[in-house]
Amino acid sequence: MPELRTFADVRTTPFPFVSAAKQYSTQPSLTIGGFFSSEKPASYITVLLQTGPLMTGWQLVKSLELKVELDSGAYLVSDAIVSMYGSCLTLPDAIKDYFTSLIEYFELVEGQISEEPANQALLEYLSQYIQRH
Repeated sequence: MPELRTFADVRTTPFPFVSAAKQYSTQPSLTIGGFFSSEKPASYITVLLQTGPLMTGWQLVKSLELKVELDSGAYLVSDAIVSMYGSCLTLPDAIKDYFTSLIEYFELVEGQISEEPANQALLEYLSQYIQRH
């Protein structure tokens, strides 16, 4: 798969799980650790992932919208569902990194249900989006 360097490349690259891409530009308004940066607008796109296989043994069972940002040649992929993210120099690898993080989080929550019964509700919530198959 070709390496992507601009948001326009996302629309022309055959991702079987991406059904839509929208581009946004927003002014940053976040203060972290006492620093505020307003040097340039933050640009990002959102992609809608359709249901289907994610990685070996896992399936996306509900469509999921991801935010894709390009910063200094690296991609950052995140969601608004469980606040997971993935990053890498190519978009396909950043998406894979996101899925790996999401699956690891699912397994962590699943493994701690006996110690923390409140995790059962979180696991049920995560199961609305990903499941083993």
